[in-house]
Amino acid sequence: MVSSEKIATELSRAFLGFRLTRVVLAFRVLHGGQLPPWLGSAWRGMLGHGLKSAVCTTGLDDCRPCPLIDDCPYPVLFEARVPLNAPMLGSNTKAPGPYTLLASPGGRVASDDELTLRLTLFGEHGRDAALLARVFALGADSGLGERRLGLTLQRLAEVDLDGGERELGLAQLHQAPPSLAPLAALPPCPPSLAIHLLTPLRLRVRNRYVGPDCLCFGDFLSHLLRRCSLLLQFYQQTPVELPFRELVDLAHKLQFSHTELRWEDMARHSSRQERVVPMGGLVGTMYLEDERLQALWPLLWLGQWTQLGKGVSMGLGEYRLEAA
Repeated sequence: MVSSEKIATELSRAFLGFRLTRVVLAFRVLHGGQLPPWLGSAWRGMLGHGLKSAVCTTGLDDCRPCPLIDDCPYPVLFEARVPLNAPMLGSNTKAPGPYTLLASPGGRVASDDELTLRLTLFGEHGRDAALLARVFALGADSGLGERRLGLTLQRLAEVDLDGGERELGLAQLHQAPPSLAPLAALPPCPPSLAIHLLTPLRLRVRNRYVGPDCLCFGDFLSHLLRRCSLLLQFYQQTPVELPFRELVDLAHKLQFSHTELRWEDMARHSSRQERVVPMGGLVGTMYLEDERLQALWPLLWLGQWTQLGKGVSMGLGEYRLEAA
């Protein structure tokens, strides 16, 4: 049987080069008003409209027949189109989106309040950070939400691995986008661990979303392994060579000592589908105490920067680790 130390070493080696760019945009509210309590969908909608307006030169509603589709950033950035020459392709393989968002809460806001938006881009798409920041800045000028609440960008900052921020300008971001390697700061694995789900986690297992009483560590870890592997292979063209079956089997042998989870209902309005779409998921804390945890620790640590499950492009699936 392969030792935990060896498995951890293989995971660390596979994902050591995993890189991302993370920035925070802070907006000042120009006039007070009411916003939806969850702003992830509104920010993502702003990005879609603004990005297409900024880069599209043909005006086609559907990108698929466009003769410029292979040279346009919109399909890859917003529609998660599979990059050219991407490894690990199959007929049912869909590319994960190359970015995630995390927005501060909405609700009732007053003039001069601050709303923040965290943008994370993976691999080679760090170079698009300035483009997306500019799209958000222009979109905010036109207003956020159905009531078009006016905002203005007042601060842009890069975020380091410890969560610290350093202000920078769009020109700096364009010339030298910051690059982070989360596993470069991997701490020792604690003997017991708390996994805090900070925004709703929507995991689909056997065609059903997992509820508070059904989430097991094996499903959590296997989804995370797939997500991180695809991000690395699609957006850094780096094949991931790992004993996937062995890792998943090991994860299913670990069990949470206890959980404190609940289902949090959320919804968004889809203009394309012309209906309200449920976006609820699990929030709360899961606890692990198992010596075999050390084997999977590098992947769990990395997932704090990738988010997990459905809706990560709107801010879902954010979690944090803490020694318990």
